[in-house]
Amino acid sequence: METTKYYCRDIFSLSNQEIIALVNFVYDDANLDRLAHCLYAERPSLTSTITYRKIEVLSSYYEFAYVVKVSFGLTSSDRIVTSGFMVCMEGSPGDETLYERDVCLGSVKDFYRPYEGIVWETGIADNFGIELDYSIFTVYHKKLNNFLSSTLKIWNGHLPDQMYSFNPQLKSLYEKHGMPSFIVEEVREPEIAAQ
Repeated sequence: METTKYYCRDIFSLSNQEIIALVNFVYDDANLDRLAHCLYAERPSLTSTITYRKIEVLSSYYEFAYVVKVSFGLTSSDRIVTSGFMVCMEGSPGDETLYERDVCLGSVKDFYRPYEGIVWETGIADNFGIELDYSIFTVYHKKLNNFLSSTLKIWNGHLPDQMYSFNPQLKSLYEKHGMPSFIVEEVREPEIAAQ
């Protein structure tokens, strides 16, 4: 029986619109409810309406990963709440081992924890200013795989990697004199309702 080898798309080729789509997927209604539950002690409310959202991408200090940070203004809170997750891949940008490469989403704090006090100073993850980390959310594997396959087209058996050009803003994150972060989107009501 013949097997198909799949190309895995480089995470630094995602467009800003695709990053927005990824944020919309992760922060679905169920996970926004989980976020609101985390704020219950501050202001008792089990639901929240988003009044403001800013999506930023930050350098992870590694050339195989970056941090997606999302800031929310919610009706249940009088302040801006920050959340986020790490986007990682096996191998470095432009690595020729396309068949072995894979991608993952994960917790920023958990990514750095094993290296604290060894490679990085203790509390390195706090530098990203992420209050409610990816670890509080529920992301189902089949839904995530379907989203990555169909919407972001991360894997494709017949797609040359060169078809995707690098996103210059993402690529700049790990260049010597590149920018440490950039804003992908910043919206307020009523623009949020229109999405």
